[in-house]
Parts: sequence; C-alpha cells; structure tokens
Amino acid sequence: MHDEPMSVRDHLRADPDYRDKCVRFIENHDEERAPVIFGRKKSQAAGVIAATVPGLRFFNDGQLEGKRIRTPVHLGREPKEPVDSETADLYRRLLRFTHSAVVHSGEWMLLESRQAWNRNESYRGILAWLWHLGENWKLVVVNYSMIRAQGVIFLPYRLNTQVFIQFRDVLSDKVYERTGSELAKSGLYVDLEPWQAHLFDFNA
Repeated sequence: MHDEPMSVRDHLRADPDYRDKCVRFIENHDEERAPVIFGRKKSQAAGVIAATVPGLRFFNDGQLEGKRIRTPVHLGREPKEPVDSETADLYRRLLRFTHSAVVHSGEWMLLESRQAWNRNESYRGILAWLWHLGENWKLVVVNYSMIRAQGVIFLPYRLNTQVFIQFRDVLSDKVYERTGSELAKSGLYVDLEPWQAHLFDFNA
C-alpha cells in the first residue's frame, strides 16, 4: 500500500486498463502483518482503501481478526492470538459494504477533496471515490494521514439535483441528510480523525 495519500491518488488516476487489473492486498504470508508494519489504525485505513477501489481483492488469513503474529507457512499450527475486536468489527462492516453488485459491477469514479477554508491544507490527506449502479450509490471517504483532516467533496451533477439524500455510514450507523441544492453550492463537508473513514450507502 502506498505510504502517502498523494501517491494513492496518483495511482488511482492511472489508465483503467492497468488500474482495474491490479491485485489489492495489504499483507501476505511473506511479510510482517499489516498492524505491525503500519500500526493498527493505518492498517485499517489501508484495508478500507484496498477493498473499495477497482481491482482483485485479497485478504490474508488472520487479517480480518487483526492478527499481529506472522506464522511461517510450513508450520502446521499457529500460536493462539486474541481477536482485535475493533478490527474485526471494521472488516465485518466493510465486507458487508463491498458484498454488493454496486462494488462488483458498478461504475467507479475518483473524486477530489478541496479546502474547507483558507490555509487549511489538511484536505490533502482525504481520499474519496464513488461506486454507482442504477439508483444505488456508495461513497468512500478516507483520511489517509496522521492528522485530523477537513475537506469538501463535490459530487456529480446528477446527485446535486436530488431533493435530499440520506448518507448512511455503515461504519458508525450514523445517517446524514443533505439537500441537492446544498451539495451543489457547498459540497459535502467531511471532518475525519487520523486514518478514519466513512463508508456511505445511499440511493438517488
């Protein structure tokens, strides 16, 4: 996984013929576990990114439970390790979010984050993209940085013509209501802690 949000964004701007055929994973049996390399929170953010962009998605054995001990593949057993309940809950919600025709057969679109106010450069850490199929939409927003970040995301014109939209975040179960005119004028404001993400599910 790329280390900086700009490098992730640049990769996602690549030619679709290349980008959409990439294999996505954040850990494998040959390397240390993602929570050990990245840290717990960053590994969760990296997992959200890898699971929600175009390409073939792989999950290593134990990744969904937040395991930290790498076991050589030639061993017939592995040490007992407690499940990281926060990581397990995140992946449970994430996989439910991606287990959808929208993410597998829909159209994907990279979005840009803009300044929330002058001299606030934290928006550069925010990554965002959309999946949509028919009336079903999914919006992913990730603060892939070590500081709290605020930014404004402008959505496609079609969404700005809606009377109102209910954005349901499957990671927190919170619902945010916005009118189309508000989105057209001011965009969607987001404020995220380091490595935090929104997984919005909505219809339009």
